[in-house]
Amino acid sequence: MISFAPTNKRRMYEMYLAGEFGNRLRAYDNLADYNRDAEDLGRVAMRFTGPARRMIKNLDRAQVNLQFVQGVNIISEFAPDQRLTLHGEVMRDHRGLVLYYSTVRGYRMRDGLSAFGQTLTGLSAKMMLQRHLDSASYLWLEELMQRWPGCIVEFSSYDMLVGDRMNNTLWWEVRLDY
Repeated sequence: MISFAPTNKRRMYEMYLAGEFGNRLRAYDNLADYNRDAEDLGRVAMRFTGPARRMIKNLDRAQVNLQFVQGVNIISEFAPDQRLTLHGEVMRDHRGLVLYYSTVRGYRMRDGLSAFGQTLTGLSAKMMLQRHLDSASYLWLEELMQRWPGCIVEFSSYDMLVGDRMNNTLWWEVRLDY
């Protein structure tokens, strides 16, 4: 277990793929592992982890195999954004918990937060988190914040069980300022 927070996006992806942030979608950084599960996954997204950091969505297996570049791409299944209950970024500061969030369904996190984001602090933030995260996810959030104090934790919660640990919350990122 690594005890320091990622200091750049590439390191964050390494930690994400290793499962260090907790529950996540199935994701792959090589074609062999992806092709093993491809039929089960259906259409996927492919993220470029280099400087451009763009995402191509809704790719089939043939498209992934044509476009994938080892060390530059990550392939992942889709999040069920139509079943979203909460997108958020949470941290602790002098006000206690600070939650920047959106509850609007059908949007990827960045789009939902930029269009509809709101902020809660203190007890209001805690109550919102407890309302939307199942108990295992809330306990894991506390673990992440204890493990990496001062970091921002990005997550999405759904009205169904998701991810490789089958909780209702997916953990996208734990970051400092990078």
